[in-house]
Amino acid sequence: MTDLRLHTAQMPAYLDKEVSSADHDKFGHAHLAAALRGLIEDEKHRPPYSIGLLGKWGTGKSTVKGLYLEHLSGDEKKNGVGIKRWNRIYTITFNAWKYGGEIDIRKSLFRHIFLQIGGTHEEADRHLFKTISSTESQRKPFREIWSEFIDQYVLGLLLVGAFAGLFVALLTLIAWGFGFVDDPLITSASIASSSGIVGVLAWKYFSILPTISSRTPVNTTSPPSQTIEEFEGLFLTQIQKFKKDRGKNIRRIVVFIDDLDRLTADEMVSGLDGIRSLIEMASHDIPEDIGIVFVISCDEERVADALSKRRATSDLPAAVSNIQDARRYLDRIFQFRLEIPPFPKRDIRSFALGLLETEYPDLLADLKEREIDLQELVDRMIHPAVQCPRNAIQIVNLFAQSWWLAVLREHNSVGADKPGGLGEGVVTKNPLTLAIICVIRTDFPDFYPALQKNPRIFDYFIDRYVRP
Repeated sequence: MTDLRLHTAQMPAYLDKEVSSADHDKFGHAHLAAALRGLIEDEKHRPPYSIGLLGKWGTGKSTVKGLYLEHLSGDEKKNGVGIKRWNRIYTITFNAWKYGGEIDIRKSLFRHIFLQIGGTHEEADRHLFKTISSTESQRKPFREIWSEFIDQYVLGLLLVGAFAGLFVALLTLIAWGFGFVDDPLITSASIASSSGIVGVLAWKYFSILPTISSRTPVNTTSPPSQTIEEFEGLFLTQIQKFKKDRGKNIRRIVVFIDDLDRLTADEMVSGLDGIRSLIEMASHDIPEDIGIVFVISCDEERVADALSKRRATSDLPAAVSNIQDARRYLDRIFQFRLEIPPFPKRDIRSFALGLLETEYPDLLADLKEREIDLQELVDRMIHPAVQCPRNAIQIVNLFAQSWWLAVLREHNSVGADKPGGLGEGVVTKNPLTLAIICVIRTDFPDFYPALQKNPRIFDYFIDRYVRP
């Protein structure tokens, strides 16, 4: 009965995504979102500056941002000047991972922010990415114009005159040879025909000559901007336009930069350098009643690893090989740090148990009917190295899916010899073992293939280290 209900249901799975509502906050991320609000909106902090939202993979950096944005969008309170909070803060999100693999992640960051404050694609591409070819006209010097006139018209006129003289001389010789020189009628006809022919030739020659112009075309090629200074003027002008047209009440532009630590080492350093350049750019020539704040989500250990691979770069510290060196480098970029602390093991276990009880109803019913201790099952899955919700979700998801597949195969193999079938109870009578295998598959992927090749590894370990 239980088996049938479970295997006819959809395979259970919990979608891991950021929390954007305080009602679903399981780890107190709302407290960190409140701290982030203080760093962003406190009037004592004068932009431009940056905030490092720091934490390991899966600790909820995106959730902190989501809770802040959710609270901002729903806040109807007004400040002292009668402007609602969400009308004073303009937010931009740049997902660095989306632009990974591009030639210059820094230019991608500039382009994204430029477009979000009202810039056009044509302007951004023309200044940052495309090589533009254009033709302009310049006035010619008088000497060049006179030289063209001599070459095309005066010399041509002399050439036509010389040809006309030769032609008349030829007609005269022909008339003299035939004795027509004394005949006035023939002489007049000869002169008229020769003049007409010479005129036609002159007209043909001069009609194909190009018109002499006082200006000359010049082809110019403008490469994309290579330095921040080349883009600075365009960016600052667009900020002023944005403030005038759309942002009359806006006091701060908040740029969230997500997933920076998912990039390659070169891209990560390029992105950090772009942030530093934008902060320097926004520190001058920007309207006083608007400022820019950057919130950069990253894992410092991953940044340290990226920087350690760039030791030969002149604009970085001499050797960045550990978290302390990474902090020193990031101190050049982050004016504030908001670190997500490690979660208590009790909270992670409670979170995993809550997932089983709320997100997998059919699985929960099956486990209870088999009288499986959920707390003991969770203790097997949430081992001491599980330090973030995402890791817990991965393990619980893998267990739920493996259990569902095992129940299906055990049920279909009863009284039949179907491919993939399992003997009754091979998996479902060993839930704790399945939980341990799911942990190994998720968190120890290098060990799992060895275990598949030699399932007695555990016996060897127990004989060597436990039984003595």
